[in-house]
Amino acid sequence: MRPRVELSLAIGVIAVGVLLLLGVLRIGAGAGYDRIGPRFFPYVVAAGFVVLGGWYAVSTWRNRRPVVGILPEGEQTHQLNWRAFGYLTLSFVLCLALLAPVGFVVASSVQFWFVTRAFKSRRPIRDAVVAVLVATAVFLAFSRGLGLALP
Repeated sequence: MRPRVELSLAIGVIAVGVLLLLGVLRIGAGAGYDRIGPRFFPYVVAAGFVVLGGWYAVSTWRNRRPVVGILPEGEQTHQLNWRAFGYLTLSFVLCLALLAPVGFVVASSVQFWFVTRAFKSRRPIRDAVVAVLVATAVFLAFSRGLGLALP
Protein backbone atom coordinates (compact mmCIF):
# COMPACT_ATOMS: atom_id res chain seq x y z
CA MET A 1 0.00 0.00 0.00
CA ARG A 2 1.38 3.43 -0.98
CA PRO A 3 1.87 6.06 1.69
CA ARG A 4 -1.17 8.24 1.12
CA VAL A 5 0.27 11.33 2.74
CA GLU A 6 3.37 11.39 0.53
CA LEU A 7 1.33 10.76 -2.60
CA SER A 8 -1.13 13.51 -1.58
CA LEU A 9 1.78 15.91 -1.14
CA ALA A 10 3.11 15.03 -4.58
CA ILE A 11 -0.31 15.60 -6.14
CA GLY A 12 -0.61 18.90 -4.28
CA VAL A 13 2.74 20.10 -5.65
CA ILE A 14 1.67 19.12 -9.17
CA ALA A 15 -1.64 20.97 -8.68
CA VAL A 16 0.19 24.13 -7.58
CA GLY A 17 2.36 23.89 -10.69
CA VAL A 18 -0.67 23.51 -12.95
CA LEU A 19 -2.40 26.48 -11.29
CA LEU A 20 0.74 28.55 -11.77
CA LEU A 21 0.87 27.54 -15.43
CA LEU A 22 -2.74 28.67 -15.84
CA GLY A 23 -1.88 31.96 -14.15
CA VAL A 24 1.13 32.52 -16.41
CA LEU A 25 -1.17 32.43 -19.42
CA ARG A 26 -2.70 35.69 -18.17
CA ILE A 27 0.68 37.48 -18.28
CA GLY A 28 1.20 39.67 -21.34
CA ALA A 29 3.71 38.47 -23.92
CA GLY A 30 5.88 41.60 -23.70
CA ALA A 31 7.52 43.57 -26.46
CA GLY A 32 8.60 41.85 -29.66
CA TYR A 33 12.25 42.67 -29.05
CA ASP A 34 12.37 40.94 -25.64
CA ARG A 35 14.62 37.91 -25.78
CA ILE A 36 13.09 36.21 -22.77
CA GLY A 37 9.96 38.16 -21.91
CA PRO A 38 7.93 38.37 -18.71
CA ARG A 39 6.54 34.82 -18.96
CA PHE A 40 9.84 32.96 -19.01
CA PHE A 41 10.68 32.69 -15.29
CA PRO A 42 7.09 32.07 -14.17
CA TYR A 43 6.99 29.22 -16.71
CA VAL A 44 10.25 27.85 -15.30
CA VAL A 45 8.91 27.96 -11.73
CA ALA A 46 5.56 26.40 -12.69
CA ALA A 47 7.23 23.66 -14.74
CA GLY A 48 9.60 23.04 -11.84
CA PHE A 49 6.65 22.45 -9.52
CA VAL A 50 5.09 20.00 -11.98
CA VAL A 51 8.36 18.12 -12.56
CA LEU A 52 9.28 17.94 -8.87
CA GLY A 53 5.77 16.84 -7.91
CA GLY A 54 5.85 14.15 -10.58
CA TRP A 55 9.30 13.03 -9.50
CA TYR A 56 8.13 12.80 -5.89
CA ALA A 57 5.02 10.85 -6.92
CA VAL A 58 7.10 8.34 -8.89
CA SER A 59 9.58 8.06 -6.02
CA THR A 60 6.73 7.46 -3.58
CA TRP A 61 5.22 4.85 -5.88
CA ARG A 62 8.52 2.96 -6.26
CA ASN A 63 9.46 3.01 -2.57
CA ARG A 64 6.28 1.41 -1.30
CA ARG A 65 6.43 0.49 2.37
CA PRO A 66 3.84 -1.07 4.59
CA VAL A 67 1.93 1.57 6.51
CA VAL A 68 1.19 -0.69 9.46
CA GLY A 69 3.59 -3.00 11.20
CA ILE A 70 7.04 -2.70 12.66
CA LEU A 71 9.48 -0.37 10.95
CA PRO A 72 12.78 -1.83 9.79
CA GLU A 73 15.65 -1.36 12.22
CA GLY A 74 17.10 2.15 12.12
CA GLU A 75 14.16 3.69 10.25
CA GLN A 76 12.48 6.58 12.03
CA THR A 77 9.10 8.16 11.55
CA HIS A 78 8.67 11.92 11.46
CA GLN A 79 5.54 13.71 12.54
CA LEU A 80 4.39 16.95 11.02
CA ASN A 81 4.99 19.99 13.20
CA TRP A 82 1.48 21.43 13.03
CA ARG A 83 2.44 24.64 14.81
CA ALA A 84 5.15 25.47 12.28
CA PHE A 85 2.91 24.39 9.40
CA GLY A 86 0.16 26.67 10.71
CA TYR A 87 2.49 29.65 10.99
CA LEU A 88 3.85 29.10 7.47
CA THR A 89 0.37 28.75 6.02
CA LEU A 90 -0.82 31.83 7.88
CA SER A 91 2.19 33.82 6.66
CA PHE A 92 1.44 32.89 3.05
CA VAL A 93 -2.28 33.64 3.29
CA LEU A 94 -1.74 36.96 5.09
CA CYS A 95 0.85 38.05 2.54
CA LEU A 96 -1.57 37.35 -0.31
CA ALA A 97 -4.43 39.09 1.50
CA LEU A 98 -2.42 42.16 2.51
CA LEU A 99 -0.42 42.69 -0.68
CA ALA A 100 -2.99 44.80 -2.58
CA PRO A 101 -4.48 46.81 0.32
CA VAL A 102 -1.31 47.75 2.24
CA GLY A 103 1.54 47.13 -0.21
CA PHE A 104 4.64 45.02 -0.59
CA VAL A 105 6.66 46.23 2.39
CA VAL A 106 3.96 45.64 5.01
CA ALA A 107 2.75 42.33 3.52
CA SER A 108 6.30 40.97 3.18
CA SER A 109 7.23 42.14 6.67
CA VAL A 110 4.23 40.31 8.15
CA GLN A 111 5.12 37.20 6.18
CA PHE A 112 8.76 37.30 7.30
CA TRP A 113 7.74 37.76 10.93
CA PHE A 114 5.35 34.78 10.87
CA VAL A 115 8.03 32.61 9.24
CA THR A 116 10.35 33.44 12.14
CA ARG A 117 7.57 32.27 14.49
CA ALA A 118 7.46 28.98 12.57
CA PHE A 119 11.20 28.54 13.17
CA LYS A 120 10.71 29.23 16.89
CA SER A 121 12.66 32.47 17.07
CA ARG A 122 12.60 33.93 20.56
CA ARG A 123 13.23 37.53 19.57
CA PRO A 124 9.99 38.91 18.09
CA ILE A 125 11.01 42.60 18.27
CA ARG A 126 14.31 41.98 16.49
CA ASP A 127 12.50 39.83 13.93
CA ALA A 128 10.00 42.61 13.23
CA VAL A 129 12.77 45.18 12.74
CA VAL A 130 14.72 42.86 10.44
CA ALA A 131 11.53 42.03 8.52
CA VAL A 132 10.81 45.70 7.82
CA LEU A 133 14.45 46.39 6.85
CA VAL A 134 14.67 43.41 4.48
CA ALA A 135 11.28 44.11 2.88
CA THR A 136 12.19 47.79 2.42
CA ALA A 137 15.56 46.89 0.90
CA VAL A 138 13.93 44.47 -1.55
CA PHE A 139 11.26 47.04 -2.43
CA LEU A 140 13.87 49.72 -3.12
CA ALA A 141 16.06 47.33 -5.11
CA PHE A 142 13.19 46.34 -7.37
CA SER A 143 11.41 49.68 -7.66
CA ARG A 144 14.36 52.07 -7.78
CA GLY A 145 17.18 49.79 -8.91
CA LEU A 146 15.38 47.74 -11.54
CA GLY A 147 12.47 50.08 -12.27
CA LEU A 148 9.85 47.41 -11.60
CA ALA A 149 6.56 48.33 -9.99
CA LEU A 150 5.72 46.43 -6.81
CA PRO A 151 2.41 46.88 -4.99
